Amino acid sequence: MSRARMRAGGSVSAVAALALSAMGLAALPASADEEPTPAPTEVVTADPAENQTTAPAEPTESPEPSPSTDADDANTGEDASGDDAVAGDPESTETTDEDADAAKATGSSKSLASRNAKVGPQADDDPITLDIVAISDFHGHIENAPQLDNMVKAIEAGNPDYTGFVGNGDLVGGSAYVSAIAEDEPTIAILSKMGLEMSSAGNHEFDKGYRDFEDRITGLSKYPYAAANVQGMDEDTAIAPYVIKAYGSGDSEVKVAYVGAVTDQLGTLVAPDGIAGLTIEKPVPAINEQAAVLKESGDADVVVALIHETLGTSKQVGPDVDAVVAGHTHQIAESTTESGAPAIETGQFGTSFGHITVTVDGKDVSAEAEVTKVPEMYCEGDPAWDAEDPEDQPSEDQLVENAEICEAYLDALEEAEELGKEPVGEIIGGADQGTNNGSDLGANRGTEMTGGNLIAQAFYEYSQGMTIKADFGIMNPGGVRASIDGNGNGTVTKGESFTAQPFGNDFATVDITGAQVYTMLEQQWADESTQTSRPMLALGLSDSISFTYDADADFGSHIKQVFINNELVDPDSSDLYTVASNQFLLAGGDGFNVFKEGENYNSTGLIDNEVFNDFLAKASPHEVDYAQRNIAITGEDELYPGTTATIDLKSLSMTYEGKGQPLPETVDVSLVETLDAPIQARDIPEAVASGSSAVDNTVTPDLNETGQAVVDLEVPDDLDEGDYALVIEAGTTVFQIPGVTVEEEPAPEPTEEPTTDPSDGGSSQPSDGSTTQPGEDLPNTGANVAGFVVVALLLVTAGGVLVARRKTDQV
Repeated sequence: MSRARMRAGGSVSAVAALALSAMGLAALPASADEEPTPAPTEVVTADPAENQTTAPAEPTESPEPSPSTDADDANTGEDASGDDAVAGDPESTETTDEDADAAKATGSSKSLASRNAKVGPQADDDPITLDIVAISDFHGHIENAPQLDNMVKAIEAGNPDYTGFVGNGDLVGGSAYVSAIAEDEPTIAILSKMGLEMSSAGNHEFDKGYRDFEDRITGLSKYPYAAANVQGMDEDTAIAPYVIKAYGSGDSEVKVAYVGAVTDQLGTLVAPDGIAGLTIEKPVPAINEQAAVLKESGDADVVVALIHETLGTSKQVGPDVDAVVAGHTHQIAESTTESGAPAIETGQFGTSFGHITVTVDGKDVSAEAEVTKVPEMYCEGDPAWDAEDPEDQPSEDQLVENAEICEAYLDALEEAEELGKEPVGEIIGGADQGTNNGSDLGANRGTEMTGGNLIAQAFYEYSQGMTIKADFGIMNPGGVRASIDGNGNGTVTKGESFTAQPFGNDFATVDITGAQVYTMLEQQWADESTQTSRPMLALGLSDSISFTYDADADFGSHIKQVFINNELVDPDSSDLYTVASNQFLLAGGDGFNVFKEGENYNSTGLIDNEVFNDFLAKASPHEVDYAQRNIAITGEDELYPGTTATIDLKSLSMTYEGKGQPLPETVDVSLVETLDAPIQARDIPEAVASGSSAVDNTVTPDLNETGQAVVDLEVPDDLDEGDYALVIEAGTTVFQIPGVTVEEEPAPEPTEEPTTDPSDGGSSQPSDGSTTQPGEDLPNTGANVAGFVVVALLLVTAGGVLVARRKTDQV
């Protein structure tokens, strides 16, 4: 068949720019016309593939300023996101604020760190320069492999014999459809052809268990893996603590040890059964131990740490590490370790890479690192390219030169397209992921999203045809890897469905108590007892479950009310509820440990994606539900006749409004005479009080509070005391909160007044018995009258504080 051309990804054109990058002169700017900008010490950006255009952060003072001013710019996808300083992790909390500030910047900048370290002897006095290219979180996006290969080859051409090409985990798993449909074999083959020398282990390499990692993945790979903090693997496995590569030869040889490590949250990111028997240690101490041995023994001249963990954690390595590559959160980020070594995170999907330059000069080692975006280039012959439109043709210098990698990608694409063309069903509207900035779909896993809710709805509805019928369905946010209708044409194909839900987990059910339902929802927030990679992981929920919560509460106290099938669930209930989801989540994945306490676990043997496809085929065309399953609310417990209550609301909106997905502009709050639980499609009783407000739809990054409003609710002074309900209406969301009490406003507590009654210990006479008349000076008796005044004032103040405290306790 004839093949036209297709854009393979990236954001910069012109091969001329490649030569500059190859020579290590500059990181590529966002476009050929952009001027380089000054670089901050530490930069964290959102998904580079989404072409974010936020202005860079202001430069901050570096411990060791770089002379250069050149600049450039998620078993179920549970990579961490946002700045992703790990909540509750003592190794990373110190970077939370600075990473959050740096997340405002786009692009990357050069971080330079030079310091002394012991290395092996060199033959001559000339410094030796190494170029190391590092990628992380590739996730089977082989559409970006040809142009990435061009970049690697350009750097190799500029420094032959001294260029390394390494990975930092999650090269496969949670992959693009073109690779996932063929069990990631195309990705492994292409990375092998590209000359990848080794990779650290990521959590996704363990998606199908460590046996699959040991046997199938390493068996197909021509490159070895390293994981210094994983104990219990077979001794003859291809997964070692480190891999040593020698560059150059003879007296000019430099030995580089690549020490790998995976996040110690692995047990919450893959099915626990798949890693049973392994011990996962904290990555930084494991890296430090290996680095010290390698340097002391002389086995390595240079140590590069490849840690599949956040930058906040990874940069805490010790002085024996010469450069650090972080990963796992899909960010572009740059910083330094305490000893001054460069620490970077390289982005995702092969749309950017880390370029580490190491200079070995006798016994001295210095290193600098930058993150560079891969330019926009094309493979000639791609059938998706519109060859008939002359205005859409790439220029000649945008064509990828490596025919071998292009051919491998195009062969995989052709096979995948044939397998994925079959339609599954139709949807009306967009079923998408959460966003932090409006375009980085998937980055915000702490927010409710339409894609997750739709899959959870599919689990719930599919179970209604089974012997065991679920009360509700749930979906983990990291398991939703793309929009369900990727091209937005209303028809969902097998390829699109698989891309959105690629992990192939079993569809399963389990029973938990009402009290455990509250615990399940509480475990969405990060805590040391749950997951710690993100501040929140918001579950996708079917429309048969909803809840209210306090956004500002401490962990353990967020959830206020839970409703299942429009009935309020007692937080102490021992009644059993059946949950339908994927095996990963119901086995306690993502830190939802409460499921390990569940009863009657049943794995159906059905694949979760096949369950979704069956549901959609029967429900087609399915209209996407934009209603929120949860609302954060405070102030509803201060309703007094004749007063105005302030109702504070959050989580009224999704974060993404593309593909016709509406966001509410206003919210209406009504006080109604009913005790019913939440209503969705029933008539709303007549209101006895009401108020409204505009909704602020500014996205709350990494959390669920997008869509905020404050509503003043005037309660009539003649309203009878008793129990009512509040009805919240915002767009398609209708939420009824029962058990709202209207009662008489409590009277202020009386204050204690000072008295002159001698029986109360007070007296208007001096202690010596003398008397005074108005206007006379007090006799000098030694009594401190000012002290009495202070005591009296303190008593009055204490009374006021007491009233205020009691008032606060009623909130």
